[in-house]
Amino acid sequence: MPAMSAILEDTIDLFPKFPEPNHLGYKFTAATIGNTSLTTTDSTLIRLGTQESSDWLNSYELYLGTAGESRSVAVAGVSVSSSTLTLTFNGANATNQASTSTVYLLRPGFTFAYLVALANDSLEELTTTMYEPVKSIGDSLQGSAVDSDWSESGATDTVDTTATKLGSFGQQVLDVLDTGAGGGYTQMALSRIPQGTRGRLHGLVQSITGTSTLAIVDGSGNVQDSIGTTQMAEVYLGKNVSFDATDEQARLRLVQTTTAGEGYWTAAWFTRADQTVFKLPSYLDARYKIDQVVRRVFHDAGTEADTWLADSYEDVPLSVNDDYYFSYRGADGSAPVVIFTERGKQYLGEPLFVVVNGPYTAPYGKSTVFSTLASTNPCPARTLSAYMVYLIGLRNPDAFPGYEGFGRARVAERVLPRKNESRPMSPRIGILRLRN
Repeated sequence: MPAMSAILEDTIDLFPKFPEPNHLGYKFTAATIGNTSLTTTDSTLIRLGTQESSDWLNSYELYLGTAGESRSVAVAGVSVSSSTLTLTFNGANATNQASTSTVYLLRPGFTFAYLVALANDSLEELTTTMYEPVKSIGDSLQGSAVDSDWSESGATDTVDTTATKLGSFGQQVLDVLDTGAGGGYTQMALSRIPQGTRGRLHGLVQSITGTSTLAIVDGSGNVQDSIGTTQMAEVYLGKNVSFDATDEQARLRLVQTTTAGEGYWTAAWFTRADQTVFKLPSYLDARYKIDQVVRRVFHDAGTEADTWLADSYEDVPLSVNDDYYFSYRGADGSAPVVIFTERGKQYLGEPLFVVVNGPYTAPYGKSTVFSTLASTNPCPARTLSAYMVYLIGLRNPDAFPGYEGFGRARVAERVLPRKNESRPMSPRIGILRLRN
């Protein structure tokens, strides 16, 4: 994922080159940084320093990238001696840095803090597509609260976004590792269910070592049903489940059945067949656009019962109003819901997903705003920097005339869908492949 440092540099590059009019800033390397000044052998700064007066950079900000500190250039703060230029600081002492360090020279009024705020404003306006399973109980295993929502017993669970661990959908995983003699698990809290509940158990997992098992248990800890796999490639797990007539509580367990077994879990959930109103995650506030509901059809079975290859899918849209509709009741404790019609109930035995467009500031409710140069965000760097140029031009028309239109055009070029990116699909296309 691109870091704020890359975003800042891309944005600077979209403006005229320093020191031409309308430049935004300049990146250079400091040879040393002391408490009150820095030195550099940057050829551009030295050349200009010999041509300009000592106060030509008054009030420019120096963002000291390694230390993450901001200092401004003092009055008459530029001096050149031989092949070294010295910039004297205005204000508090900086942290000494003897080795070479990255420094950003930013024009007055456009501080690093301002540009970070601008980047975060841009993230709030740029959106990304997310998928939330339609579920009675369970978890998409995304966002920031996963580790605290699941409790381990004889196992460790760790949220992981390492690229080599991500499954077919590129989403974060919950890495569950058995720490005993096998059978270690992590489980969610108990949820209430109607007596005699029927429904479908769903999961997405890569079984890295040994056997990974998705289990659904009642309030007494009795396993009502489970699906196991040893396949390292990511598989979808799906099975119809019927609870005992007296059961009124249930929860999911992610079990590593084998000693030291390990599995990368992308999602785990259970959808009741007798439910039509489904609460959506609380993070889906007014900033998020709830788009549609799709049923995920997996075409190729795995080598074990109740498994399908996770990357053999297509998403088939259901018909809004005919099969489902959304409701947002702002005064309710759980405001957003999706409601299935009598016709739409036929699809509750399928893996169903709500397609959501939300801001890059909080994918799946997890804050990803920038704060330092090292902060990262999944938003494409060139799209984000183009939007920042648009906002700079919009908010500072006198300093950057014409850049609002330039930035808007750049954004349109970056977010324009590819010609063959998607195809229109009838909501009735596809074969119901997953019913037991």
